[in-house]
Amino acid sequence: MTSSPPPPPSEAVADGPRRLGANAKVTAEGSVDMGELLELTQEEAPPTAASFLRAALPTAGGLSAVDMPILNATASPVATQRLDWRLTPTGGRVTISDDGLAESYMIFGGPGSGKTYLLEYLLKQMFALHSDDPDRKVGALILDPKAALQEDVRTLLAMVGREDDLVVLNADAMAADGREVNIIDAGMDGNELGAMLVLAAQAAGVSASEPYWFGLWTTLFSAAVPLLSWMEPDRVVTLSGLMSAVLDVEGTTKDGRPSRKIQRLASEGRERLPQLDEDQRRDMRLAVDGVEAFFARNEDQITTVETLMRGAFSDFLRS
Repeated sequence: MTSSPPPPPSEAVADGPRRLGANAKVTAEGSVDMGELLELTQEEAPPTAASFLRAALPTAGGLSAVDMPILNATASPVATQRLDWRLTPTGGRVTISDDGLAESYMIFGGPGSGKTYLLEYLLKQMFALHSDDPDRKVGALILDPKAALQEDVRTLLAMVGREDDLVVLNADAMAADGREVNIIDAGMDGNELGAMLVLAAQAAGVSASEPYWFGLWTTLFSAAVPLLSWMEPDRVVTLSGLMSAVLDVEGTTKDGRPSRKIQRLASEGRERLPQLDEDQRRDMRLAVDGVEAFFARNEDQITTVETLMRGAFSDFLRS
């Protein structure tokens, strides 16, 4: 692929992914084998004893509904047609190649039908593609809430010489390995990253009575992330740092309202805007305005959004 593997919730590549622009498209080179190509065909089955319907009129008795003589008949078989479906080998193979490797797929099947086997069969081939080229090897974001695939994925990576590429995002496992991963250091545009964090919270089950509250939250995060990156250039923005900046109260404003770190940085940033070039000045003015506009709202609105933030990312306040 054109990028190094992104860090996933259950497995990830940890060593310095090459950064891409916010709108960069991930492409892939190579192919994986899905198996033998079969053709589904319909055939007329040969007749058997079970393929006949035996039908006859009654030989005795009367018809109560109509006044007509009873016809006598001898039961005789009536041939019926039965069709069978068959999977016929074609001699070909089914493959997923190049840009197809960056598309979305879904595997359907009942319990025990081989869904996990197929997934691991494909993962092994994906991991083997360009495995010795850091800029082209394939990464995977594997959501594994039950940790059912963890050891299998570890084995698959070892089979292609990439065991060092595995990072398990589990607090105990990471502490044991002495490794850390910044899950939001993704090389994305700050505004887009802020919005994506809110979407991630919604996807994780955080809910509000109205979409309006998520809109306010998005306004704050989309402004706070680029502002932190600008005002603290020597520090990588982390989720813990972001939460601390927007929630921790440092003092009070002139009108006696709580003042957070991000408000102080917005005030300092407004004074530094003239030092920036035109493009950056425009972007940072939007960030400063966004932060100040959010905290200019009434305290009930601010408290509602803060409650949503704590519900989504409270664990990072303790890290």
